[in-house]
Amino acid sequence: MRLKNKIITIVLLFAVTGIQAQLSTTSPYSRFGYGLLSEPSLAFSQGLSNTGIALRPSNHLNFINPASLSSMDSAHLIFELGVKNQLTIIEENSVKATTSNSKMEYLAVGFPVTRWWGTGITMLPFSSLGYTFMQTTKLADSSTVISHNDGLGGSNQVILANSFKVLKGLSIGLKTALVFGQTTFNTYNELTTSLADPTTRVQTINMKGFYAQLGIQYEYKLNDKKSYILGATFQPKQKLKSKYTDIVGTSSGSSIVQNISDAVVKSDLPMKIGIGLGYNVKDKLQCGFDYSIQDW
Repeated sequence: MRLKNKIITIVLLFAVTGIQAQLSTTSPYSRFGYGLLSEPSLAFSQGLSNTGIALRPSNHLNFINPASLSSMDSAHLIFELGVKNQLTIIEENSVKATTSNSKMEYLAVGFPVTRWWGTGITMLPFSSLGYTFMQTTKLADSSTVISHNDGLGGSNQVILANSFKVLKGLSIGLKTALVFGQTTFNTYNELTTSLADPTTRVQTINMKGFYAQLGIQYEYKLNDKKSYILGATFQPKQKLKSKYTDIVGTSSGSSIVQNISDAVVKSDLPMKIGIGLGYNVKDKLQCGFDYSIQDW
């Protein structure tokens, strides 16, 4: 397929999906930080517990290490669509809740530009947020505050990755990602022994930022079918920019205690380093070992 036709196909596929992902999760832990973070892995890597730093599949897309995309067959255009169902069971003391969330998780397209250059683009979740819980607090005057908390939303990422064969067996890759999305945190406080209006707090975060990652792979061929692969990735410390709104007041709207609107804030995305070792038997076996560290 000619390069022009490949580019047109990619644009049409992303236009049909509306360039948006369905974000859904159920976990009280998602209220912290960016929410529940997602690995940039597709079905192939997910089936191997998100392993991929040293894997070079020729008929699958691997965005964990962008250097792997140069392994694609020169005659192929690869298209992947991922659908996910998450079953969550939450239990505290004798209280138990079970939820099920289904969503279209990702859309991805990849193709070789030349024999030494492979490229891919995907849209998939960066983080997800979803929780509902209630807290009861006793105050010093024996009154009780009941707090109702809920949060919803998350962030997507659109990743563009390129890989180049620079020497025999050696490939390097660059991955750039646009992160965007909105999360909302709601708190409703009710004082049971008072006739005063309950208080509310609504926090909204609109995120839009970029991050980049470098990757490298070296493949040592034992013969025409068997090879060892050594891989590494490096993601420097970066900043993600967001607009933050925080409104605190009474539920009736008669009093506004705090009103912060569209404040620009920058949050850290820590440095991440990964190494991997893989073993490949062509069309029969791929296995790998990954180790990565990110200082949150």
